Amino acid sequence: MVTRRSKKKTTRRSRSNGISLIGAAETFMLLNVATQTVFNNDLASFVMGRDGGGGNSFKINIKEVFGQGGGVGGSGIYAPSAASAGIPATVLGVMGRNLKKNWINGAMQMVLIPIGFRLGKSLARPAISRTNRLLAKGGIAKTVKL
Repeated sequence: MVTRRSKKKTTRRSRSNGISLIGAAETFMLLNVATQTVFNNDLASFVMGRDGGGGNSFKINIKEVFGQGGGVGGSGIYAPSAASAGIPATVLGVMGRNLKKNWINGAMQMVLIPIGFRLGKSLARPAISRTNRLLAKGGIAKTVKL
């Protein structure tokens, strides 16, 4: 007698419809903390290439990371300021200094921000559900949700 093999049904997984605005806000805040910790610059200024502190600051932007900033060696790091801080006048030297100075604050924020968002989402769950239902009725839930 031939044994029959049962066919396994593949489980269908539903995709998350739309971009979560709350998730995007949490991601933005975490990226901002990371850039403040390592580059001593907020996310918008880091990406736009502004340092906000002049050429002798320890704020690094994306241009300086890729060697497009002004100053010695194209890094935009003022050598006398780096020497007075006891670090090499390189991007990695300044990143190391920033990390040593900001790591406690950065680590605390990296832990507390997700906890705060989880707590906030659980407290605001009824309002979030109603808003998502309204977005679905309006036909834009496939693009954006809370």
